[in-house]
Amino acid sequence: MRDQLRRLWYWLRAAIFTLLIHGGIVFLIVFGLFSTTEKIKVGGKPIQAIAVSQQQLDRKKQEKVEKLEQLENKRKQEEELKKQKIEEEQKKKEEEKKKKEVEERKKKQEEEKKEQELQKKKEQEERKLAEKKRIDEIKANCVELVQEEQESGKTNAQLDDICDPEREDLKKKLSDDRKQKQEQQTKEEERKKQEEQKKRKQEEERKKQEEEKKRKQAEDRKKQEEEKKRKQAEDRKKKEEERRKIEERRKLEERARAEQALKAQLAAELEVQLAAQTKAEASDALSAAAGRIKAAIENNWRRPGTSQRGLKATIQLKVSRNGDVLKAKVISSSGDSFFDQSAEIAVQKASPLPIPTNPKYYEYLNEFNIEFNPDG
Repeated sequence: MRDQLRRLWYWLRAAIFTLLIHGGIVFLIVFGLFSTTEKIKVGGKPIQAIAVSQQQLDRKKQEKVEKLEQLENKRKQEEELKKQKIEEEQKKKEEEKKKKEVEERKKKQEEEKKEQELQKKKEQEERKLAEKKRIDEIKANCVELVQEEQESGKTNAQLDDICDPEREDLKKKLSDDRKQKQEQQTKEEERKKQEEQKKRKQEEERKKQEEEKKRKQAEDRKKQEEEKKRKQAEDRKKKEEERRKIEERRKLEERARAEQALKAQLAAELEVQLAAQTKAEASDALSAAAGRIKAAIENNWRRPGTSQRGLKATIQLKVSRNGDVLKAKVISSSGDSFFDQSAEIAVQKASPLPIPTNPKYYEYLNEFNIEFNPDG
């Protein structure tokens, strides 16, 4: 099920990507037809409009395709590494489990061996007592045991030399009884044979009636199926016509969605470019203010009496829009806890910090790291 969903996702993604590329090409071709290199005067000043060459468009399209292929290959490699890691962990668990089972089996075998030795001694004593008891019981029940021996037809070796007189007395009696039973059995078999013949004739008659009934039912089913197939053919024809109309509407909707998606993609790319530009500007502004921020922290810092010179620590800062310190945490220690604590206190005292005041930079400057090195 997971493989089917993955293949469906690959197919959908490829289809969407193809539609986006073709839509972009059509848009750029149309745009190129209306783009010229002639000068247009706006407000009395000439503006030079430059047409986008097809070669540049093809190169951008190729770059996007290669980037998507690289991302896909990277994802496949990550999945393969993850799968390999899971298999190694599973193999390691199985080996540990087998080792534990071998140790438990060895321990169990030793315990069973000891138990078997004790059981063997106990059984030897019990056998001696049982043998004596058996002989006494046989002597007391010779008549019943000999009767059971004759009825089963198997010789009971346990009765030898103990119940021989009783065996001789019963042998003659049982022989007469056996002859009488054989005669009764012969009569019973003859009676059963006659009953079976009668049942067989009745069964044959019943089967003939059922076959005739099934033949009529088959003819009725055939007529019903032919009528059903005719109606189904008419229904299929109507459904095909409806499906064709639905497919035409779907194609029109997909074309409209593709055009809308292309517009959204272009808007998103522009937004990403603007965000990257703003982030770079924010980084430059923070770099320009770094000296003032460090100076403000160092002015509020007091060296602990036990701390050496040359120590430094990296502090993670989270600030408000006006520079108020919301959080100050040492993420790379100097190795001296007193020095680290004094640095955090100095940051809190220096609040608010002189961070860049442009509101659009705050999203990228609300959390940043600074290296505190007062002796550097």
